[in-house]
Amino acid sequence: MAGVRTYIGLGANVGDARATLTEAVAALGQIPGASVRGVSPLYRTAPVGVTDQPDFLNAVVALDVPPAQGAAPAEEGAIALLVALKDIERGAGRQRRRRWGPRELDLDLLLYGSDAIEVERPPEGQPLHALGNPAAAGRLLEVPHRQMRERLFVLAPLADLAPDLVPPGWPESVESARCRQVEAEGPDAVTRIAPWSETEQAWLGPSGNAITVEPPSAEDADEVARVHTASAEAAYTGITPPDFTGLARRTTRWRERLAEPGSGTFVARDGERIVGVLGVGDFRGDGAIGAVHVLYVHPAWWGSGAGQALMDRAHSELARDFEEAILTVLTANPRARRFYERNGWIEEETLLEEHFGGTPTEVTRYRRSLRSKGGPGAG
Repeated sequence: MAGVRTYIGLGANVGDARATLTEAVAALGQIPGASVRGVSPLYRTAPVGVTDQPDFLNAVVALDVPPAQGAAPAEEGAIALLVALKDIERGAGRQRRRRWGPRELDLDLLLYGSDAIEVERPPEGQPLHALGNPAAAGRLLEVPHRQMRERLFVLAPLADLAPDLVPPGWPESVESARCRQVEAEGPDAVTRIAPWSETEQAWLGPSGNAITVEPPSAEDADEVARVHTASAEAAYTGITPPDFTGLARRTTRWRERLAEPGSGTFVARDGERIVGVLGVGDFRGDGAIGAVHVLYVHPAWWGSGAGQALMDRAHSELARDFEEAILTVLTANPRARRFYERNGWIEEETLLEEHFGGTPTEVTRYRRSLRSKGGPGAG
């Protein structure tokens, strides 16, 4: 029997909101019989109602649930799902606070199939702010959510998943409602900050916090390999043939490298997530000239400053031991070349080297002075 397509609104603005929402997506998929069918991009939105609080992160999940069996299957199914949502909220540490106040996690049942539902909430389906508030406790469960058409923080992510959907009782599609509300609130009312990655089951994109650079541990090898591979695949698309064994090969290489002390490796972190990797040392073992061997940033963090933070670290680390350094880049990679040139690297020569399984590949070699005359490192 086919499942019922539902849409769940997610919001949080307390603690590590992105991590909380990521865990909530996983929890939704653990509801018995449920299956996550789509996750919208993550949005940053201004608070509504009570404005003296942090911005919210919001998203929408398309969730298929098994149909209820009973005299009123839509109402019974919606109530069962609502109770499951409240259980997930409590599991995330949701605290009782004023209405529209800060939330560890807020899960709203936006749509339940094509049904319009108005039914009394059971005690376990009451919102936390309803405790001790008879008026709030008497609120019915209304699906579609009664304020959806005026809430851009719902309409924007919902339109990413179902732009042509016309919810029951609406005179317009979700996309039309989104456009109307953008005109009313302005384009800056919500900001898309990160797409959802099915591969990593997380939203990928800068958190807005400072990027840090530090040496990795041996336990970071697998994550470093994933970042290296994601970056290489994005950078080399259309330049080199697909590399179906790249992740496995890089995982083995990084496990070996990070097991060695003094590997000359550094990673860029956005919070707990590794988003870039740098490898420096001498050039081909001669000890006279330094080299940037590896510099890759996950494509979701291109433009975030992670690459520049790694480049600055490369300059300062190499300047400890070398007067100058070399790096090599694919000639057909103009984005990387522009980045290096902005950082003072001077094109020296173009040559053929064996890459990608021994294939002769045109590369451009750059050289950079690391120390000003008579002074410390310039990096």
